Amino acid sequence: MLENENLETLKSHIRDIYINEYIPLSKKIIENTLAVQFIPGSFESLYDVVDQAERLNKTEGIMKEVKDRLLDVFPVVLTTADAVQSNFYTNIKNDNPIDCIVIDEASQCDILSALPLLYLARRIVVVGDSKQLEAIKNLELEEIETEVEDGWDFVRESFLTTITKTLHPVSNMLLEHYRCDYNIINYCNKYFYDNQLLIYRTTTGHSMVLIDNDKGKYVEQEEGSFYNSREQETISQKIGDDVSHTFIITPFRKQGEKLSRRYGKQRCGTIHTFQGRGESEVWFSTVLNDTQEAKRHLAGNHNLFSRELINVAVSRAKDKFSMVADVEFFKQYDENVANLIEYIETYGERIPDKTVCLFDYLYRQMPLYKAVGTIDNPFEEALWKFLKSYLPKLEHFECSMKLPLAAVVTDGNYLAQNPDVKRYIENHAHLDYIIYDTS
Repeated sequence: MLENENLETLKSHIRDIYINEYIPLSKKIIENTLAVQFIPGSFESLYDVVDQAERLNKTEGIMKEVKDRLLDVFPVVLTTADAVQSNFYTNIKNDNPIDCIVIDEASQCDILSALPLLYLARRIVVVGDSKQLEAIKNLELEEIETEVEDGWDFVRESFLTTITKTLHPVSNMLLEHYRCDYNIINYCNKYFYDNQLLIYRTTTGHSMVLIDNDKGKYVEQEEGSFYNSREQETISQKIGDDVSHTFIITPFRKQGEKLSRRYGKQRCGTIHTFQGRGESEVWFSTVLNDTQEAKRHLAGNHNLFSRELINVAVSRAKDKFSMVADVEFFKQYDENVANLIEYIETYGERIPDKTVCLFDYLYRQMPLYKAVGTIDNPFEEALWKFLKSYLPKLEHFECSMKLPLAAVVTDGNYLAQNPDVKRYIENHAHLDYIIYDTS
């Protein structure tokens, strides 16, 4: 065995070589390659750099040597599927198979990533759950032509389903469950595993919580992903700053990014990134509420609220699962989330969202509001009153409402050349508020 001190020295040596030699050489090769491409007469410098890199590899060979030594010392090695060809290069080159390879979370491993593992292993154990999330593949079915047999389709299948459908190995379902509170895992057992699981934990009676966030239309989009600032605030007020035993997960990348700015990427993110992990308490931010964009998402082919995603989300929680959702919206528009809501209402606790926000009051007034003059809704009225009270504090500034665009865009030649803009302006388009300098 390597002594800790020797191992640290070896790690330091590797780090120094990587930082001081490999990285600078890589930069030089890239720079000189570009120079050869765009600047005539630069071939010689590129060859010099390549020769230097080759000499370094011959004299040092440090990375390959260290990996080989570590594999000789440690009987069990952890690696990602994508790194196998790099980490076990010597085994592949010398046709030296590994005694046994265990692939965990095989539903998230695609076929191509798994092929080197099949080549390397004398025996292979595939561990996974077809009722959980598969890897994200950046390919559309219509973008490729395929005539492969059923089970080998890269887009439709994971390594787990391919093995199951094509090789038909002896399989064994792990039925005993020790990790989660009874009421948490019983939801998964009921809806996904046909009540086959043997659950060895009891329930505290307070392990499932539903927070009804139905105050208004707070969902927004950015870079093609949804986020909900109101849900972010609700979660922050509930959990405070201590998330040492908490995950905050969501189907939507942008919501995860915004939450992680406060709590860190190790504690917040999409449900895909937390598969295979568990924590004492999990908060599930559903993000969507009653907007046309949200309805279209739930009705479309890329609705993220799949059965697999819900299963993974719930089963990340060991002791407590809390979901923030617009309850009535999801009950009406998404069956999978509606099933989870109804389960929590039956076996858990539903509490209202008590976060105070001005816009909640305005949303409640919308159905009762009667237009006054040019003011159509309570939002416009509240903003108009604020502007009229605040602007007198500033010299030379005034405010007007509902100024027709036709009074602003008066260039006849421009309108003649842009008929779409002209039609838009002629359709009673207007500016809601105009703040202007009178000096």
